[in-house]
Amino acid sequence: MKTNRWFAGLVFSLGVTLFALAMFRVVLPAGRVLNTTDDNIGLIAAEHNRQVASGWHDFVACWHDSVAAGLGAKFNPPKLTSLLVAWLPPVLFVNWIHAVYLLASTLLLALYLRRRKLGWAAISLGCLAAFWIGTNLTLTYAGHIGKYAVIFFSVVSLYAIDRAA
Repeated sequence: MKTNRWFAGLVFSLGVTLFALAMFRVVLPAGRVLNTTDDNIGLIAAEHNRQVASGWHDFVACWHDSVAAGLGAKFNPPKLTSLLVAWLPPVLFVNWIHAVYLLASTLLLALYLRRRKLGWAAISLGCLAAFWIGTNLTLTYAGHIGKYAVIFFSVVSLYAIDRAA
């Protein structure tokens, strides 16, 4: 019986991953870059190059002047997105950060709902409604990577609080 639960979880995870690939299929071919406005490839590449050139010593908190990107004297506090910008190539980051945050949020919400003894059909519908329809996908063009991080960390908090309680 326990094997069936693990198999169902694996099927759900693979299904959600395939769904994420289908939703972001436009960036699968080589040479494609997702066109976003707030967090465009030029801004992400400049931030990536700045962090790499600094030797990571000013990653924690830094002031820098990004006049070319339209942002002057920006304070950059430590956050997961900044770390990912530094570690990943800019094109990979821009193309997949939205999908990664949505996929991770979906899997964590599935774990939370599974702990609540919901069935896989209800979990699938709940995750689809929570993350894969509505403004989450329409805001991909606008950038708003911070919104996707907030969604992810809200689910992390929900799961952690449930585990702790």
